[in-house]
Amino acid sequence: MNLFNIPLSNPLLYLLIAVIVSVYHGIRGYLIQRLSIDRLNGLPTERTRTEKIIVYFTYGFVSHFVLSLLGFASLYAVCEIMNTIPDLSKIETGTAIFLCFLSLVALAGIAGIYPLLDKLFQNFRN
Repeated sequence: MNLFNIPLSNPLLYLLIAVIVSVYHGIRGYLIQRLSIDRLNGLPTERTRTEKIIVYFTYGFVSHFVLSLLGFASLYAVCEIMNTIPDLSKIETGTAIFLCFLSLVALAGIAGIYPLLDKLFQNFRN
């Protein structure tokens, strides 16, 4: 089974997942925007338990899950590409660079490095 054919083989499931994720991001964006406007207007910015769960905890779970899945998908793609190359000594430069990039993405996703990179970049922004 080709990993890249999954959205094409079952488009309704793909659409359902896309709608659910998009609705979640819309709700999260609304809550973050409301908090920002309340801060600008000098209103109290206390969040309810439900808002905290939606804005922080669910987002953390989804992003970690998706990035881990990205790592496994990248590893799968590397394996698929490597299986189609008859002679590794005659590999093109662009293909080699792409495979190295995919391998790094796979390693970072499977090992859970992305959240650490996010924290590193947040330190640079602050």
